[in-house]
Amino acid sequence: MSLANQTLKPPIRWNPDRISANRWYFAASVIAVSIAVWLGNLTIQTNSKSVSTAAGPATLSSAQANLSQATSTAHKIVGQGRIQPWGGIVNVVAAPGQRIEKILVKPLDLVRAGETELAITSTQMVLQRQVDLADAQIADAQLEWQQKKLAAELNFSSALAAQKTAQMNLKQARSQTDLTLEEQGIANAETKLKRLRAWAADPKMQKLVTSQQIDDQDLELRQAKLKLDLARRAATDAVEAATLAEKNSALQVNAAQKNLEMAEQALAGTKTLQASKALVEEQLRGSRILAPQDGTVLRCFVKPGEAIATTPLMLVGNLERMECIAEISDRLIGQVKVGQLATLHSPALARAVQGKVVEVGWMVGPSALPDPNPLAMVDRRTVEVRIEIAQSDVGLVTSLINLQVSVEIDPQV
Repeated sequence: MSLANQTLKPPIRWNPDRISANRWYFAASVIAVSIAVWLGNLTIQTNSKSVSTAAGPATLSSAQANLSQATSTAHKIVGQGRIQPWGGIVNVVAAPGQRIEKILVKPLDLVRAGETELAITSTQMVLQRQVDLADAQIADAQLEWQQKKLAAELNFSSALAAQKTAQMNLKQARSQTDLTLEEQGIANAETKLKRLRAWAADPKMQKLVTSQQIDDQDLELRQAKLKLDLARRAATDAVEAATLAEKNSALQVNAAQKNLEMAEQALAGTKTLQASKALVEEQLRGSRILAPQDGTVLRCFVKPGEAIATTPLMLVGNLERMECIAEISDRLIGQVKVGQLATLHSPALARAVQGKVVEVGWMVGPSALPDPNPLAMVDRRTVEVRIEIAQSDVGLVTSLINLQVSVEIDPQV
């Protein structure tokens, strides 16, 4: 189809009169709807008054009671709260990357702070093996040290005994060098030989001395001199040998004493092993997963064989006392004081729970608890108020941890 055969539509033109008529039509519609709504409310109020008049005094009394209750609630400070153990719920954590070998507790078990061990990890197992190995090494080192010390003490004692023996031998050898008697005997023999020779030369005494006697006396003198010379040599050799033995024994004593000192120093090696063991034991104590506070195990998140991540291993709380952390609007927090009575309500509770304000926070922040009222402000600013639950009502809430409740604080008390 060509452009010449197409039908051209006329352009749209604005009509001021038509626009003004539409405006007047819209305004009239709004006025009509408003009149209809006003008439409907008037009819409902008239019917309500009629029904109230027909119902009589009983209905009026009920209405007055509701009005009185509403007025009473209006004088109280209302907010939302969360029930928790006294001091809050404590997360039990451990260094990530380890493996859980054994869980030692279960939910509802009572634990003592710093005493109850909650779980055993792979790191603890490795450190315990290192401690056992250190104990074995220390025992072996101490046994070796005792053996070396005993041998050194025996050698030292033997060296001392040998030194004393050598000293005695030296003393005895030196005493044997005294050959006074032998020298006196030789002198006597020489005197006797001179006398015999003098008699042999004297004509008057020749008959009393024979040549054989002179020869025998001369032989005896020679033999005495030979024995004296041998005795001197023997005594000298004995003194030299005893002196050498005494020196050797002194060297043996010194060597034995050094061995004993070295054996004593070997004990320092066991002290080093003991220091290494103490360091490993300190690491083992630091790796133990102990209860962070007195209380009850509330929940376990891990099982044996699982790796530890950055999430808590378990939760612990003190159930002997309970508290409620209430969120009160910052506009009303100035009316809340320590010591005021509070009432907690929830469909999960068998009855209302009583408590007392023990702490008023000083930090304003956004509310963390949703308000059950759908018309409540979403971006409301609140302050935390700590409420201690009455001891008589603790049993009602110990099994409802983290329960959200409605809180009413009486500012008049």
